[in-house]
This record gives sequence, structure tokens and C-alpha cells, in this order.
Amino acid sequence: FNLNYRTDRINAALRWVECSPAVVLGSAAAKVMLFNASFGIVQVTNESDGQRYELTSRATLRCTNTAGRPQRYSLEGASAQVCVVELDRLS
Repeated sequence: FNLNYRTDRINAALRWVECSPAVVLGSAAAKVMLFNASFGIVQVTNESDGQRYELTSRATLRCTNTAGRPQRYSLEGASAQVCVVELDRLS
């Protein structure tokens, strides 16, 4: 996939994580996008508020950090690969 953004307005970071069987991510980014690149389902829990989501194959979840504090996301899936994109507006 392509990540298009204005480098003079947005700071972006992209990383791939393997959820075998689970991983916990921390992020202080204003927006976090999670893309399930695997064929199985990935369970996502925002540990800050307890919200749970189910990401099917090739689905994307956008999480918005309105609290301004670091958030923790738990990802669970058998041999799942997830692309994590963190976006912050530059001052």
C-alpha cells in the first residue's frame, strides 16, 4: 500500500509487527492506523479504555488519541502481520 502525506504538516512512522500470538504496542501519536495484512483475524484492545475491535483480513482500524497521553494497544492473532502507522501533526 501507499502512505501519502505532506511531510511539512505530518510526521509519520510505519512499522510491521508480528502477532505471534500477541503483542502490546505503546504509542503517543495523535492517530494510529492498524492494517491487518494477514488472512486471519486480529483482536485489538485499546488498553487505555478497554475498547475491543476485530480486524478481519486486509481491514484497517484508525485509533484517535484525544487524551494526549501514551496509549497501549494489545494485538492478538495467530501468525498475524500488522502494519502500524503513527501520525502526528507538526507544530
